[in-house]
Amino acid sequence: MIDRATLEDIPEIAKIIVEFQAEKSASQDLDTVSIEAETQLKACLDDPQKRSVSVARGTNGKALGYLVVHWIPFPAVHGLEGYISDLIVASYARGRGLGRALLQAVEDEAKSRGAQRLMLNNRRSAESYARQFYAKNGFSERVGFSNFVKELGIEE
Repeated sequence: MIDRATLEDIPEIAKIIVEFQAEKSASQDLDTVSIEAETQLKACLDDPQKRSVSVARGTNGKALGYLVVHWIPFPAVHGLEGYISDLIVASYARGRGLGRALLQAVEDEAKSRGAQRLMLNNRRSAESYARQFYAKNGFSERVGFSNFVKELGIEE
């Protein structure tokens, strides 16, 4: 079941983020990761016109995965673009179609908002890239495009 995340979902979603970060790096302070995740999730829930958080739930109602999309007015495409910043499914729940269901839910929302497209970044070293998860779900890689990032070096 996919629905909108609420404040009550934040601790469970934060656990999914902590697990995901732990998979990537054992050197992180996971308590700090959890606190920061909860803070950021609360900010995402602040303004549903600008950001949406969807949650995939198991039969017991527990969060098994989530997706965050930012709705950005994009004059060059004459409408909104949905930027998917996060899509994470708990490791024990992967392979059940939850990621696909979350993408379908955000696509339905995008259409209802009149968005022109959805966009996301996917590390080439990620398992999802190797499995062509996004390509299998209708996303195409922008071959002639570069993604630039400038780290600002701001520490909290």
